[in-house]
Amino acid sequence: MYSCSVTISVGSEQLLGRCELYFEYLLSPWDFAAASLILEEAGGVLCNHEGLPLDYTKPSGVLAGNSRENLNRLVSIVRDSQKV
Repeated sequence: MYSCSVTISVGSEQLLGRCELYFEYLLSPWDFAAASLILEEAGGVLCNHEGLPLDYTKPSGVLAGNSRENLNRLVSIVRDSQKV
C-alpha cells in the first residue's frame, strides 16, 4: 500500500526545487517540451504515464521527479491506479 501526501504547486514551484514529484494527466508537446529541458538540466527525470520516454510529437501524460527513485515510485502508483 502506498502513502501519499499531495502538494499543489503553481508556476515556479517546480523550478525552485520545492516539488519532488509532478504528474499531469495530459499535456500537449508545447506545454512540456521546454519544461522538460529545464528539468533535465537541473538533474530531474521525466517520462510519460507508462514510464516510457516522452514523445514530443503528440500529447502525453507527464510524470516528473527529482530523482530516478522517486519517478519510479510515481510510475508504480500511476500504473496501480489504472488497474482499479
